[in-house]
Amino acid sequence: MARSRLGLKALGLCALVFGLIVVAAGTVQAEATSKWVLVKPSIELLTVGVPNDTLLPEVQISEIEELKDEKDPGKHLVLLTKSGTNTITLLCSAAELENAAGTGPPKLLLEGSILGRAKFTGCIFKINGTTQSVCKPHSKGSAEGTILTERVKGLIVLHELAGGIKDATVLLQPEDKEGKTITTFVTVILGVEGASECAVGELLSVGGELILADGQGTFTTEQATHLIEEFKGLQKLWAFKSDNPASIDGSVVVELVGEHKGLNWAGIPG
Repeated sequence: MARSRLGLKALGLCALVFGLIVVAAGTVQAEATSKWVLVKPSIELLTVGVPNDTLLPEVQISEIEELKDEKDPGKHLVLLTKSGTNTITLLCSAAELENAAGTGPPKLLLEGSILGRAKFTGCIFKINGTTQSVCKPHSKGSAEGTILTERVKGLIVLHELAGGIKDATVLLQPEDKEGKTITTFVTVILGVEGASECAVGELLSVGGELILADGQGTFTTEQATHLIEEFKGLQKLWAFKSDNPASIDGSVVVELVGEHKGLNWAGIPG
């Protein structure tokens, strides 16, 4: 799907340090000394957590970029997968980020990390391009069309291609309330809970790892807004079951909010 280009927008989301992973062609390496930086109006470059931990800026999605797709035009994020021979599409027209407690936007944390979850609204479910009225997607306890993920942690990683080219990416993984890594980002209920009227079943689980990338190559450049999308060079999401691949189309713009709104910021690999 072709996308419109947004000036001064690049990747800038997520990094939680796990330690080091050995690098080989086609693998990723965690950067234990990654960091977030931002520029104050005085042109002073500040590092989150240095020299103290009071500088913890909040981030939020400010825009979903419009997809130039004849079948599904508009500003939305799209989960694509299969169920048997059927093409499955989950579209959401709005998204926002929350901290782990759900009390506000997530913060850029120490050592280039972030912890939070995503809330999607205006979601619809399609089978082979046709909207399914009996499969209205939602999270447990949420209104129709509203989906809330589990807590998500992330880390800045380098993806090295066989030719030695390294791409700065962001690896996201779901976790439970105790901070333990789990396999599933979200379990979506399709239709009325317990009714089992949807042709592909009542539940749509999405799990694995989500790797984000900077489509414009300016991950380390301090800018007011950053554009994120799934990294096409390493797709590790699944849907319904762990051996059934899934992907995400679309991109979102992220910016600082609160007292740091409007400041330029960036993510720096270690």
